[in-house]
Amino acid sequence: MWVLSLLGNKYIIAGILLSVLGIGSIVYINSLKNKVVDLQNKNTNLTILLNISEASVANLRTSIDEQNLAVQKLKDDAILREKNGAEALAKARLETEIGKKRSISIMAAKIPVGKSACDAANDLINAEINNEK
Repeated sequence: MWVLSLLGNKYIIAGILLSVLGIGSIVYINSLKNKVVDLQNKNTNLTILLNISEASVANLRTSIDEQNLAVQKLKDDAILREKNGAEALAKARLETEIGKKRSISIMAAKIPVGKSACDAANDLINAEINNEK
């Protein structure tokens, strides 16, 4: 009899152990399901943040490209202005030399015989006016 009672106790203990294991498994599975839901939510949030970041990077790249084009245009314009300035300076220097030579020739001019100084000066002025046309 005591064997039967011992066997009965074993079955009860085994049943209790199986019940505890079953309940423990259910609790563990539920906690894993909760973790899965949490991780899915985190994944969704991170995906949204990633999309926002990628859009920001694309906008920044566009802005950088636009700025690089603007900087290149400024460089090209500066080179053109420098070239035009050098050409204008060379032209101004040439015109200055021509003007100096004209003024030297005017100052070196002698009053023709038989003309007054006023008539000679008037003739020089008229000649310069005609040269300018």
